[in-house]
Amino acid sequence: MDKNPTPQGVGNPQWTEVYGKASYDFGLVKLVGSVFYTAHFSAASGKGVYVESGADVPLPFFDLTAIGRIGRQTIERNANFGFPDYTTWNLGLSREVLGFIVTGMYSDTNVKRGAALGADINRVNQTITEENRKLTKGTFVLSVARNF
Repeated sequence: MDKNPTPQGVGNPQWTEVYGKASYDFGLVKLVGSVFYTAHFSAASGKGVYVESGADVPLPFFDLTAIGRIGRQTIERNANFGFPDYTTWNLGLSREVLGFIVTGMYSDTNVKRGAALGADINRVNQTITEENRKLTKGTFVLSVARNF
């Protein structure tokens, strides 16, 4: 446990993390996994570990790839962060278009809708605001990437 953790409240979520990723393509399915670790997670909540695994499956039409991921975030001092460890999941489709990878992904968690997101440095829970409600909803992200 840190003797003097740096308060990094929810409004300033900055921390350094290291991560590793691996994948193996079996042809019909590519399995993927990753691990992220930080010693100083947001809101002075201590160590944080995020583990994710999933699969990419080429579909037999439109050159699409189905993407599925499930992950788990664990936090050393949940009371500082504002809620318990949680699970994430992502489902999407991806396709190469003119040398770019276009991906549409829906992401969500098992965090209760509208949960108070963290505690301030005095350990007082933040008010549940409309912004908090938005942050705890699932979301759709469209991304465009290119490998160089």
